[in-house]
Amino acid sequence: MRKFILVVLTLILVLTVTSCNKDKGKLPDGKEKVTEYATINSVKSLFLALNSADYSSLNLRLSKTDYKAKGEAAVDAFCWGMVNADLLTALASNDVRSLPGIASHLKTLSPTLALSSVADEFDQRSQQIVKEGNIKEMDKLASGLITTVDLKLMDAGRYDLYTYMSLGAWTQALHSLASLLEKHGEQTQTGILIQTENWENLLHNLQLIDATDFHLGMEKTLPLVKQLAEVSKQSVDGTLNKEQLSRIVSLSDSLIAVYK
Repeated sequence: MRKFILVVLTLILVLTVTSCNKDKGKLPDGKEKVTEYATINSVKSLFLALNSADYSSLNLRLSKTDYKAKGEAAVDAFCWGMVNADLLTALASNDVRSLPGIASHLKTLSPTLALSSVADEFDQRSQQIVKEGNIKEMDKLASGLITTVDLKLMDAGRYDLYTYMSLGAWTQALHSLASLLEKHGEQTQTGILIQTENWENLLHNLQLIDATDFHLGMEKTLPLVKQLAEVSKQSVDGTLNKEQLSRIVSLSDSLIAVYK
Protein backbone atom coordinates (compact mmCIF):
# COMPACT_ATOMS: atom_id res chain seq x y z
CA MET A 1 0.00 0.00 0.00
CA ARG A 2 2.81 2.38 0.90
CA LYS A 3 4.52 1.60 -2.42
CA PHE A 4 1.31 2.33 -4.29
CA ILE A 5 0.89 5.69 -2.52
CA LEU A 6 4.51 6.65 -3.34
CA VAL A 7 3.96 5.80 -7.00
CA VAL A 8 0.81 7.91 -7.11
CA LEU A 9 2.50 10.87 -5.39
CA THR A 10 5.47 10.64 -7.76
CA LEU A 11 3.15 10.61 -10.77
CA ILE A 12 1.27 13.67 -9.48
CA LEU A 13 4.56 15.52 -8.91
CA VAL A 14 5.81 14.70 -12.41
CA LEU A 15 2.56 15.83 -14.00
CA THR A 16 2.55 19.05 -11.96
CA VAL A 17 6.14 19.94 -12.85
CA THR A 18 5.55 19.11 -16.51
CA SER A 19 2.41 21.25 -16.57
CA CYS A 20 4.18 24.22 -14.98
CA ASN A 21 7.25 23.96 -17.20
CA LYS A 22 5.14 23.67 -20.34
CA ASP A 23 3.91 27.24 -20.15
CA LYS A 24 6.77 29.02 -18.42
CA GLY A 25 9.25 31.22 -20.18
CA LYS A 26 11.11 34.45 -19.62
CA LEU A 27 10.09 38.00 -20.33
CA PRO A 28 12.76 40.28 -21.85
CA ASP A 29 13.50 41.64 -18.38
CA GLY A 30 14.09 38.15 -16.97
CA LYS A 31 10.78 37.77 -15.16
CA GLU A 32 8.90 34.51 -15.52
CA LYS A 33 5.78 34.41 -17.64
CA VAL A 34 3.07 31.80 -17.88
CA THR A 35 1.71 31.51 -21.40
CA GLU A 36 1.57 29.15 -24.34
CA TYR A 37 3.39 31.72 -26.46
CA ALA A 38 7.15 31.41 -26.94
CA THR A 39 9.49 34.31 -26.25
CA ILE A 40 11.16 35.31 -29.52
CA ASN A 41 14.82 36.29 -29.48
CA SER A 42 15.14 40.00 -30.10
CA VAL A 43 16.41 40.95 -33.54
CA LYS A 44 19.03 42.96 -31.62
CA SER A 45 20.94 39.68 -31.26
CA LEU A 46 21.43 39.55 -35.03
CA PHE A 47 22.95 43.03 -35.12
CA LEU A 48 25.19 42.28 -32.15
CA ALA A 49 26.55 39.31 -34.10
CA LEU A 50 27.22 41.62 -37.05
CA ASN A 51 29.68 43.56 -34.88
CA SER A 52 32.12 40.68 -35.36
CA ALA A 53 35.17 41.32 -37.52
CA ASP A 54 33.86 38.59 -39.84
CA TYR A 55 31.26 41.05 -41.12
CA SER A 56 33.30 44.26 -41.14
CA SER A 57 33.39 44.23 -44.95
CA LEU A 58 29.59 44.47 -45.23
CA ASN A 59 28.12 47.88 -45.90
CA LEU A 60 24.67 47.82 -44.34
CA ARG A 61 22.21 50.27 -45.85
CA LEU A 62 18.85 51.48 -44.63
CA SER A 63 15.87 50.35 -46.70
CA LYS A 64 13.78 52.96 -48.50
CA THR A 65 10.50 51.41 -47.41
CA ASP A 66 7.59 53.80 -47.04
CA TYR A 67 5.34 52.83 -44.14
CA LYS A 68 1.65 53.69 -44.14
CA ALA A 69 -0.76 52.71 -41.39
CA LYS A 70 -3.46 50.32 -42.57
CA GLY A 71 -5.54 50.59 -39.41
CA GLU A 72 -5.28 46.83 -38.89
CA ALA A 73 -3.34 45.84 -35.77
CA ALA A 74 -1.61 42.76 -37.23
CA VAL A 75 -0.39 44.65 -40.30
CA ASP A 76 0.72 47.77 -38.43
CA ALA A 77 2.49 45.63 -35.80
CA PHE A 78 4.40 43.79 -38.53
CA CYS A 79 5.42 47.11 -40.06
CA TRP A 80 6.46 48.47 -36.64
CA GLY A 81 8.79 45.47 -36.40
CA MET A 82 10.21 46.31 -39.82
CA VAL A 83 10.92 49.84 -38.59
CA ASN A 84 12.73 48.33 -35.58
CA ALA A 85 14.99 46.46 -38.00
CA ASP A 86 15.57 49.67 -39.96
CA LEU A 87 16.47 51.47 -36.74
CA LEU A 88 19.06 48.83 -35.84
CA THR A 89 20.43 48.94 -39.39
CA ALA A 90 20.84 52.72 -39.08
CA LEU A 91 22.56 52.25 -35.72
CA ALA A 92 24.94 49.65 -37.19
CA SER A 93 25.77 52.18 -39.94
CA ASN A 94 26.22 55.06 -37.44
CA ASP A 95 23.47 56.84 -39.37
CA VAL A 96 22.12 59.26 -36.74
CA ARG A 97 20.53 61.45 -39.42
CA SER A 98 17.99 58.73 -40.24
CA LEU A 99 16.29 59.07 -36.83
CA PRO A 100 13.68 61.71 -37.82
CA GLY A 101 12.42 59.51 -40.65
CA ILE A 102 12.25 56.48 -38.37
CA ALA A 103 10.41 58.51 -35.73
CA SER A 104 7.93 59.63 -38.38
CA HIS A 105 7.23 56.01 -39.37
CA LEU A 106 6.63 55.01 -35.75
CA LYS A 107 4.23 57.90 -35.20
CA THR A 108 2.34 56.89 -38.33
CA LEU A 109 1.91 53.30 -37.14
CA SER A 110 1.37 53.99 -33.44
CA PRO A 111 -2.36 54.87 -33.17
CA THR A 112 -3.61 51.41 -34.13
CA LEU A 113 -1.23 49.84 -31.60
CA ALA A 114 -1.94 52.27 -28.73
CA LEU A 115 1.73 53.28 -28.79
CA SER A 116 1.40 56.99 -29.57
CA SER A 117 3.04 58.07 -26.30
CA VAL A 118 5.99 55.75 -26.99
CA ALA A 119 6.38 57.10 -30.53
CA ASP A 120 6.15 60.71 -29.32
CA GLU A 121 8.83 60.16 -26.68
CA PHE A 122 11.07 58.49 -29.27
CA ASP A 123 10.57 61.46 -31.58
CA GLN A 124 11.52 63.98 -28.89
CA ARG A 125 14.62 62.09 -27.82
CA SER A 126 15.71 61.46 -31.40
CA GLN A 127 15.64 65.19 -32.20
CA GLN A 128 18.10 65.88 -29.40
CA ILE A 129 20.34 62.97 -30.45
CA VAL A 130 20.45 64.26 -34.04
CA LYS A 131 21.51 67.71 -32.80
CA GLU A 132 24.30 66.19 -30.73
CA GLY A 133 25.23 63.45 -33.22
CA ASN A 134 25.47 61.13 -30.22
CA ILE A 135 25.68 57.50 -31.43
CA LYS A 136 25.84 56.11 -27.87
CA GLU A 137 22.53 57.74 -27.02
CA MET A 138 21.09 56.40 -30.26
CA ASP A 139 22.09 52.90 -29.13
CA LYS A 140 20.28 53.41 -25.80
CA LEU A 141 17.27 54.83 -27.60
CA ALA A 142 16.99 51.84 -29.95
CA SER A 143 17.39 49.23 -27.22
CA GLY A 144 15.00 51.07 -24.94
CA LEU A 145 12.33 51.33 -27.62
CA ILE A 146 12.34 47.62 -28.49
CA THR A 147 12.44 46.38 -24.89
CA THR A 148 9.80 48.86 -23.70
CA VAL A 149 7.32 47.91 -26.41
CA ASP A 150 7.91 44.16 -25.98
CA LEU A 151 7.22 44.39 -22.25
CA LYS A 152 4.24 46.69 -22.78
CA LEU A 153 2.59 44.21 -25.13
CA MET A 154 3.36 41.21 -22.92
CA ASP A 155 2.04 42.94 -19.80
CA ALA A 156 -1.17 43.65 -21.70
CA GLY A 157 -1.38 40.03 -22.83
CA ARG A 158 -1.03 41.06 -26.49
CA TYR A 159 1.25 38.23 -27.51
CA ASP A 160 -0.35 38.33 -30.94
CA LEU A 161 0.97 41.84 -31.60
CA TYR A 162 4.29 40.95 -29.97
CA THR A 163 4.57 38.04 -32.41
CA TYR A 164 3.67 40.14 -35.47
CA MET A 165 6.27 42.75 -34.46
CA SER A 166 8.93 40.10 -33.98
CA LEU A 167 8.00 38.58 -37.34
CA GLY A 168 8.30 41.95 -39.08
CA ALA A 169 11.65 42.70 -37.46
CA TRP A 170 13.24 39.34 -38.30
CA THR A 171 11.80 39.27 -41.80
CA GLN A 172 13.04 42.77 -42.67
CA ALA A 173 16.46 42.25 -41.07
CA LEU A 174 17.12 38.89 -42.74
CA HIS A 175 15.76 40.08 -46.10
CA SER A 176 18.12 43.06 -46.09
CA LEU A 177 21.10 41.03 -44.93
CA ALA A 178 20.46 38.11 -47.28
CA SER A 179 20.09 40.51 -50.22
CA LEU A 180 23.41 42.11 -49.31
CA LEU A 181 25.22 38.79 -48.87
CA GLU A 182 23.80 37.51 -52.14
CA LYS A 183 25.49 40.38 -54.00
CA HIS A 184 28.60 41.17 -51.98
CA GLY A 185 29.11 38.53 -49.29
CA GLU A 186 31.06 35.32 -48.90
CA GLN A 187 29.59 31.91 -48.14
CA THR A 188 31.36 31.81 -44.77
CA GLN A 189 29.29 34.84 -43.74
CA THR A 190 25.92 33.25 -44.51
CA GLY A 191 25.76 31.30 -41.24
CA ILE A 192 24.28 34.34 -39.52
CA LEU A 193 21.13 33.82 -41.59
CA ILE A 194 20.49 30.39 -40.06
CA GLN A 195 17.76 31.22 -37.57
CA THR A 196 15.90 27.92 -37.19
CA GLU A 197 14.87 28.42 -33.56
CA ASN A 198 13.48 31.88 -34.21
CA TRP A 199 11.44 30.80 -37.24
CA GLU A 200 10.08 27.77 -35.35
CA ASN A 201 9.10 29.90 -32.34
CA LEU A 202 7.45 32.43 -34.62
CA LEU A 203 5.59 29.62 -36.37
CA HIS A 204 4.46 28.22 -33.01
CA ASN A 205 3.07 31.60 -31.95
CA LEU A 206 1.42 32.26 -35.31
CA GLN A 207 -0.38 28.92 -35.13
CA LEU A 208 -1.73 29.87 -31.69
CA ILE A 209 -3.01 33.16 -33.12
CA ASP A 210 -4.53 31.39 -36.12
CA ALA A 211 -6.47 29.08 -33.81
CA THR A 212 -8.14 31.95 -31.96
CA ASP A 213 -8.04 35.08 -34.13
CA PHE A 214 -8.46 34.96 -37.89
CA HIS A 215 -6.27 37.27 -39.95
CA LEU A 216 -6.60 37.50 -43.71
CA GLY A 217 -2.85 37.25 -44.31
CA MET A 218 -2.31 34.18 -42.11
CA GLU A 219 -3.12 31.77 -44.94
CA LYS A 220 -0.02 33.03 -46.78
CA THR A 221 2.08 33.74 -43.68
CA LEU A 222 2.20 30.25 -42.18
CA PRO A 223 3.55 28.45 -45.31
CA LEU A 224 6.19 31.15 -45.84
CA VAL A 225 7.44 30.96 -42.25
CA LYS A 226 7.50 27.15 -42.45
CA GLN A 227 9.62 27.34 -45.59
CA LEU A 228 12.03 29.85 -44.02
CA ALA A 229 12.49 27.46 -41.09
CA GLU A 230 13.12 24.61 -43.52
CA VAL A 231 15.82 26.56 -45.37
CA SER A 232 17.69 27.06 -42.08
CA LYS A 233 17.43 23.34 -41.35
CA GLN A 234 18.98 22.45 -44.71
CA SER A 235 22.42 23.75 -43.75
CA VAL A 236 24.93 20.94 -43.27
CA ASP A 237 28.10 22.91 -42.52
CA GLY A 238 26.80 26.02 -40.78
CA THR A 239 26.56 28.04 -43.99
CA LEU A 240 24.09 28.47 -46.85
CA ASN A 241 24.71 27.89 -50.54
CA LYS A 242 23.64 30.31 -53.29
CA GLU A 243 20.32 28.58 -53.87
CA GLN A 244 19.42 28.66 -50.17
CA LEU A 245 20.48 32.30 -49.92
CA SER A 246 18.28 33.24 -52.88
CA ARG A 247 15.45 31.30 -51.29
CA ILE A 248 15.64 33.39 -48.12
CA VAL A 249 15.56 36.59 -50.18
CA SER A 250 12.55 35.38 -52.17
CA LEU A 251 10.56 34.01 -49.20
CA SER A 252 11.16 37.04 -46.97
CA ASP A 253 10.26 39.35 -49.86
CA SER A 254 6.97 37.46 -50.29
CA LEU A 255 6.31 37.66 -46.55
CA ILE A 256 6.83 41.43 -46.52
CA ALA A 257 4.44 41.75 -49.46
CA VAL A 258 1.67 40.09 -47.39
CA TYR A 259 1.77 43.00 -44.92
CA LYS A 260 2.62 45.96 -47.16
